[in-house]
Amino acid sequence: MNQAYDACTTELGTPPVNPDQPSRAEISDELRLRAQCLRDQGFDVPDPDADGAWDLPEDLFDEARACAVQ
Repeated sequence: MNQAYDACTTELGTPPVNPDQPSRAEISDELRLRAQCLRDQGFDVPDPDADGAWDLPEDLFDEARACAVQ
């Protein structure tokens, strides 16, 4: 997949960025807020790492969605 992406980027240039798409920092901030929300509810969950990866147990997905910032 990376080879195909690189070939297309070489031929067509960098793909446009969707201005409505949240930035990596915004996504990371949102995940940290959700992690804190879950901890406030008594769940022992870590913050996402510096790359935005979050090792969240699958059985907490619904609870994490409920912690969405409005």
